[in-house]
Amino acid sequence: MAIFEEWFCTTLLPWARALDGPKVVIGDNVSSHFSKNVFELCAENDIKFVCLPPNATHLLQPLDVAFFAPLKTAWRNILNEWKQKSRNRTLTLPKPNFPELLKSLLESIEGNRERNLVAAFKAAGIHPLDRNQALKRIPGALPSPSREQV
Repeated sequence: MAIFEEWFCTTLLPWARALDGPKVVIGDNVSSHFSKNVFELCAENDIKFVCLPPNATHLLQPLDVAFFAPLKTAWRNILNEWKQKSRNRTLTLPKPNFPELLKSLLESIEGNRERNLVAAFKAAGIHPLDRNQALKRIPGALPSPSREQV
């Protein structure tokens, strides 16, 4: 809770205060996000705190929907390439090698990062707002098109 409050006060709050009008913060329903101080600061600064339903982040959390999957794929590829080139055949990545491989990962996603982030919010139906984006990934949640519609 203390770490979230620190992030909220030092990172999010200065950004939000610079904007006019209401703001929305979307949380993932983790109890460490719920503190009296955060809620009071939200009310004072015209910030609405919206929580995603439990067990739905794979459908609604933008980073889960369209950002982490390409990141994980790139990381696996980098690790596999390192294992093939490395003379060290251990099952774990030695700490001295981690920074170099992490840098490779960040460089590999640099070109698509912004596009993936925008796509993530669209795929989750958050921006532009479209509840059907999440519903279409749930079998049976949306009616099937009739033969006339096809």
